Amino acid sequence: PYMRHVIESHNLWPNEVWYHFYNSKALGESFFSMLISGPLGIQAASCYAFLITLLIMFVFVERATGDRLTALAAVAVTATGVIWTVGIAEWAEFSKEHVITAAVFFGCVWASWRARGIPPPAQRAWSALVSLAYCGLIVLRVELLPVVLTVLFVLTAWEMVRRRRDRASSYVLQLAAVAVTAVSLLILNYAVTGLAEV
Repeated sequence: PYMRHVIESHNLWPNEVWYHFYNSKALGESFFSMLISGPLGIQAASCYAFLITLLIMFVFVERATGDRLTALAAVAVTATGVIWTVGIAEWAEFSKEHVITAAVFFGCVWASWRARGIPPPAQRAWSALVSLAYCGLIVLRVELLPVVLTVLFVLTAWEMVRRRRDRASSYVLQLAAVAVTAVSLLILNYAVTGLAEV
């Protein structure tokens, strides 16, 4: 109902289903797909995010192992895990934003890991793009803040131990961007609804 109301009223602000404001305000790809296709557009956007996740998994594992067969096996396991979940009666449910959130999170982790192989001249631009991706993830799900901070802190500590201060500083930039985004988002939520988060 919240998404349908957003499309009809042309705004993201809280409505009759106000609690969805916290979870759904960052789903631009879903709103866009609903505009061009109809109420089931979120399923198309979610399925697209699932396919992108499988592609990221392939690239991630192939680069880490150098073996395409292992990468395909990892993709098969990932696809099976999303399509068939033990204890849930419905398979491959793409009507919620959870798949999109997982895809963005996995993409952010991959991009942070990939930053290690980016040559120094392009590393600053890559770090800025990854920072934006993490900020988008926090806007999508501020509840992931502890997980994101942990991932970035571990990467920063790893680079500091290895005495790569330039790479560590790029992770510190990402940490700062995520923290500022989270605080700004909580202030916005509080200003609009009277609650920082539900």
